[in-house]
Parts: sequence; structure tokens; C-alpha cells
Amino acid sequence: MSRVRIPSLAPISNWQPRTLVIYQAMKTILELGICGAFVLSLFGAGTAKAAETLKVGDAAPDFSLVGSDGKTYQLADFKGKKAVVIAWFPKAFTGG
Repeated sequence: MSRVRIPSLAPISNWQPRTLVIYQAMKTILELGICGAFVLSLFGAGTAKAAETLKVGDAAPDFSLVGSDGKTYQLADFKGKKAVVIAWFPKAFTGG
């Protein structure tokens, strides 16, 4: 049975300057990413509030949406009107 030799990287001291710069940049980016993830986890970032479950007959919660005309519309602006219809088209103006 023959042994398989796994080639090792040359010691960092033998690396070309460009390779060393790339290595150091990648190491720094990785360290910053890990530190950032840790800090965000400490402050609870990325945790979403649990959505309230609506039942039939409940009033809709207030929200705002940007229309296709670029204006922002808020549900409260339509309070007292007959009906509000929200429509969206997943493939509108796309190539899919």
C-alpha cells in the first residue's frame, strides 16, 4: 500500500510579496467578519420580532409600501375608505 503525500505550503517567510499581501488581506477580512458576527450576536441584531397572528375580522396592522409610482403609501391614509386592494405581480417587468 502506498502512502499519499499531501503537499504542504511553503513557510510564509518564503512567500512572494504579492501572495503575502493577499493572504494578510484575506486574514483581516475573515477576522473582521468573525468579530462583526460576534458583536451582532451580543446585541441581538438579526432577531426579528414575532409577528402577531391575525384572525378573521381583526383590524389590519398599519404599514407602508412604496408604489410603482415611487410614492410611499400608508394604510392609515386610507382609513374610512371603502376598500383597499394590495396587488403585486412577482414577474412583472422581469425577464423570468
